[in-house]
Amino acid sequence: MGIVRKDAGAFALLLLFVVPGSWLYLLATRDALDFGVVFVVGALSYLVLMVPVLHNEIHESRHGGYLFLAALPIGRLQLVQGKFAAPLAASIVYALQSFALFARFEAAGGALAFARACALVNLALGLCLVGLYYAGVFRFGFTAFLRYAAVVIVVIPYVAAMLLDDTVAAMLGGDIERFAWFFRSPLPAAVVAAALAAYAALMRSAARTKEVAR
Repeated sequence: MGIVRKDAGAFALLLLFVVPGSWLYLLATRDALDFGVVFVVGALSYLVLMVPVLHNEIHESRHGGYLFLAALPIGRLQLVQGKFAAPLAASIVYALQSFALFARFEAAGGALAFARACALVNLALGLCLVGLYYAGVFRFGFTAFLRYAAVVIVVIPYVAAMLLDDTVAAMLGGDIERFAWFFRSPLPAAVVAAALAAYAALMRSAARTKEVAR
């Protein structure tokens, strides 16, 4: 629990101050639930996850945090679980905040179901990115993994956006009914379940590495 409390501060800062401020701005400037609102909420979801993770890892690297943790009487699995716990909790809290925000807007047609589905998919993608990042940190060490971190943080989301270019264009045009088959089905929940399974697998993979991340 000590590792979780130590890492949770950076997540709490965003969840308690930055995110509510953004929500107030959206509520003050928009009346209807549209793709613009969904896009801002989705973009913030990656900020909420990746910025605290990077902040915490830079702090660990500068102050020899992993060497200190390795000297404590805790197992490797406990160390890894502590690192993976805070992003998981933050992503769930953020998704719940998103659901509460969406409910405050006027939602025509399937807009609310669409927004909730997007929030679930963003949660799933965010967890996969964080899981890949931490698996890399524990495998290669923080300093060495910086050479590959751009792929995890920037390139993968960019490629995904390119592959979904037509989908995004349709969303921007307000044609959300085109995706009704997806957001009115159990598929968004299934995507989250698959992401949680992948997150757990990446956590176990990180726990099996021999070297402590530096």
